[in-house]
Amino acid sequence: MNVYQLVYGCCPIAICLDERLADKVEAELTRRGFVCFHLDGSKMTDEHSFIHELVTALPCDPDYYEVGIDRPPNWDAVEDSLWGGGLGVDESSGKVAIFWERADTLLEEHLNLVLETIWILANISYGQKVCLKIFLLGQGKNFISEIPEELMNEPI
Repeated sequence: MNVYQLVYGCCPIAICLDERLADKVEAELTRRGFVCFHLDGSKMTDEHSFIHELVTALPCDPDYYEVGIDRPPNWDAVEDSLWGGGLGVDESSGKVAIFWERADTLLEEHLNLVLETIWILANISYGQKVCLKIFLLGQGKNFISEIPEELMNEPI
């Protein structure tokens, strides 16, 4: 296991990737049948905005906001809503990639929310037998600047 990966079970679930490589990786994963989504980290400044970005960028069923936006943040309700959305894939595809733009801006002040989000998405992918890859995009020493050979050659 490399330090740029967060592993869930035996699979790398989150990979810190230099944002300049995102288009190439997304094109390859799309070619391999992945459904791709984008989260905008620049819109995630507190718990409410984290939840709002998640439930507007990813498929939800029921709609998280159907039960009222004025309530306190509820991660269980977020997970239920995202679970119902099935990460936007049917059983024939079963492959999802999430590109989390500007993740580098979140890690210092909101690491707990980033980890909570990854945990929820990992649980959903495992429970629904979805192959999930989350790419935390940014720049700096914690974001790999070359696409790992095992990622591009991985049988999926």
